Amino acid sequence: MATLMLGTRFLQYIGKDGVYYRRTLAATQEQWPRMHEKTATKLRGLETRLGSFFAGDVRDYLDQVPSEAPLVMFPPFYSGDYTSQFAPLDAAFNWPDPTFGELDEAGK
Repeated sequence: MATLMLGTRFLQYIGKDGVYYRRTLAATQEQWPRMHEKTATKLRGLETRLGSFFAGDVRDYLDQVPSEAPLVMFPPFYSGDYTSQFAPLDAAFNWPDPTFGELDEAGK
């Protein structure tokens, strides 16, 4: 989990060219053991626990939510959003590809 949390800080720079991106990635690599341990320690200290987790498209999850329940969500807003959101993860990690449908007119 700590690796995924830290990924939000550096994955956006993967595959980009420029001095800033190279320096940021090099600094991240150099500081990785300390950053990972610090993040993992914070996560281990959390007392909040998930009651449940849904691994899927938020639009599919809506079918399971009672109509009177409050809900905040951030589905993809444009065609290709999921693909572009997952691209840095795909480039950095070997993980099972999620299944999803791209947003179309019917999904809007």
